[in-house]
Amino acid sequence: MSKFFSAGDSVLTVTGVDFSQHVGKLVKITAGVPAVNDSATVPAKALVVEGNIAARYSTLLILGGAVDAQFVRIAADSADLKQGDLLQQKSDGTFTKDLGAAVARCICAIVTNPNGAAAGDLVSATVFKPIASLGSQVAAVTQTSATTIAGLNSTAVNPTKADYDLLLAEGGKLQADFYVLRAALITLGLITAA
Repeated sequence: MSKFFSAGDSVLTVTGVDFSQHVGKLVKITAGVPAVNDSATVPAKALVVEGNIAARYSTLLILGGAVDAQFVRIAADSADLKQGDLLQQKSDGTFTKDLGAAVARCICAIVTNPNGAAAGDLVSATVFKPIASLGSQVAAVTQTSATTIAGLNSTAVNPTKADYDLLLAEGGKLQADFYVLRAALITLGLITAA
């Protein structure tokens, strides 16, 4: 018996999907149907730990449910990895070296193999529940400048129509920023549109 069975309720056995060539890849589960994950920004749900043809059982591990390291598939175009490097999910079910804060991504593993890994490797890593990052999706946030507020304070005793118009414009900027942030969170699957 494999060590991942110590995870208990975090193990799923599924049939009807051919995971025979996908050991170490991430899985999405939509309406109860598992498939190889196809998004780099929507958090994956599971990892293929034992893959079989559709007629046989494949074993999936719910991300965040294992204590021990698992084997993960590194993307063919990933940079070389060292022990301790963070991994983010790719849109083909594989893992790649964390690209940093400039991009929206889901970080979901850390390399535990003392020798690191190269592109295409099946390597030992500790997997965890994906941490979604907005990256630069909200980098263009507008902010009310301190000089605008200071200018309003100078006429606070008798505010003018121009002061109210300026406040209204700043309120519009805040509303636009809220909608940008909300759209990014919906895209990442962190909130629902309802």
